[in-house]
Amino acid sequence: MAKFRKFLISINYNRPIVASMDNIKLEEKLRYSASLSVILGSTLPLQETSVSFYNKINTIIKNIQTNNTIAKYVCVYILQVPVSKVLPFVLRIIPNNSENISDVYEIHNQVLEFAAHFKIYILSIGADGVLVEIKAQKCIMQTNTETKLKFTDKLYRNVNDLNSNLKIWPTDDEIRVLINDAYKEANALANDKIILLIKENLTKEFQDGEEVLTKIIEMIRNVASLNL
Repeated sequence: MAKFRKFLISINYNRPIVASMDNIKLEEKLRYSASLSVILGSTLPLQETSVSFYNKINTIIKNIQTNNTIAKYVCVYILQVPVSKVLPFVLRIIPNNSENISDVYEIHNQVLEFAAHFKIYILSIGADGVLVEIKAQKCIMQTNTETKLKFTDKLYRNVNDLNSNLKIWPTDDEIRVLINDAYKEANALANDKIILLIKENLTKEFQDGEEVLTKIIEMIRNVASLNL
């Protein structure tokens, strides 16, 4: 994370970034790396798989098999500056032998803590449709924080409490993300009193567009009636 912070400083970038993570299934296999002088393919620290002489290889392999520490998955964590021609930055490659929600959540938590320490602002964390990764993200979303997201726009001015509730759940390998506030607005606009107020305030030059407005109102009613 410190290296990535230095990179951001070198390109004079101090805006939010995006992150993504994937826990990929591996072929369970051990192999010896002559360049690193270690046995790769396990979840043990490199110092425990370091080979000082060749006779030690069999001992290390037996230790890995006995403790069931052969890596079955590898977690890849990537940071991306949302600027064209800037390549993704591979933050961590973590071998593991389980696909557990708490383990994935802990990796996210560590990254967010380090990012906060180095004042790196992660805007979003991407993931594929694997259920474990989605549930881990849901755990992050349920974490209470004192700092709230502030939105500033020249047209809408300051919105001090942007409290959109994003619910994520998979259905037939799909991830549907719904914003509750959007449906609240749809319900409000579908209210007869508000619709009547809109119609009464139509100027003459927009009278011809009343038919279009009626269609838009009907669409809003349809969205508001969805039971999601």
